[in-house]
Amino acid sequence: MAGTLKAGGLTQNELEQALAQKYSSQYLKNPKVTVSVAEYRPFYIIGEVEHLGSFPYTSGLNVLSALAIAGGPTYRASKSTAMIQHPGESGLKEYAMDAAVPILPGDIIKVPQRYF
Repeated sequence: MAGTLKAGGLTQNELEQALAQKYSSQYLKNPKVTVSVAEYRPFYIIGEVEHLGSFPYTSGLNVLSALAIAGGPTYRASKSTAMIQHPGESGLKEYAMDAAVPILPGDIIKVPQRYF
């Protein structure tokens, strides 16, 4: 009923507002619209982890919980840093391996090998 609406690049709140505006101009008075994401892009983890590959994204992930989902680090893994590439970035960036580093849908995480 609302027709075609481009959702790419919009937040959930922005999409709700755009849909409400479409409906209010043609069909309804003061509509209330709720949008929920059914499935996010997976995140990918490579390097020194027990299980490499893609994993389903869940909200609230950080680098430590992502590492746990991948089975944990190997004995050769760096315990202090991880390399992360967020979608749209041109390369991996080094981050401290702690709970403060958020993981986003589509992220690529590389756990490097430690040297000593």
